[in-house]
Amino acid sequence: MGPMCKTFLIDQMPICEPSPWMNDVGERFSRWSLTDYRQGGAVMRKFLADPGSWSLLIYGEKGTYKTALAAAAIRAVRERYPAGCCCFLDPEWARKKLIACETDWIETWESVPLLVWDDLGVMRDTPHLHSMTLAILRARYSHMRKTIITSNVDRDALSRAFDDRLADRLKEGMELFSGKQSKR
Repeated sequence: MGPMCKTFLIDQMPICEPSPWMNDVGERFSRWSLTDYRQGGAVMRKFLADPGSWSLLIYGEKGTYKTALAAAAIRAVRERYPAGCCCFLDPEWARKKLIACETDWIETWESVPLLVWDDLGVMRDTPHLHSMTLAILRARYSHMRKTIITSNVDRDALSRAFDDRLADRLKEGMELFSGKQSKR
């Protein structure tokens, strides 16, 4: 079962009971904050504050700090709210849970107020993973749950890899291009 949440009406960010089903941002990314990014931090703050925007697609070449910026968003939210309000999905970890059909995880991913799905597009190697990924994102879209997606490909490429409907729904969210040049 997903976390129990209420909407905090002042700024639309949810207050949640921490859940044992939350995984965490890796140590490598946990030190980043939104102040480390000029443009990206401003876009992220706008996204987190906008109740009408369900998704933020951060795309660009590898090494352009997409994951670090998404992790910084989780850190910003966790500074104000309990850890149970956010979930960070690493592609390999998510793949293992989806293949095993671990219902508790899937329900959490559908309902957690802020989900970061890192490297979407990497794990689409079976029809089951493909359909489960779309089902989770459809549920998040239907309930306007904040979803940050990082990817090495843009919305059009995600459309070809997954579904035209997903790409169309992502148009209702925000996009941030992280660059073509690796910063590593």
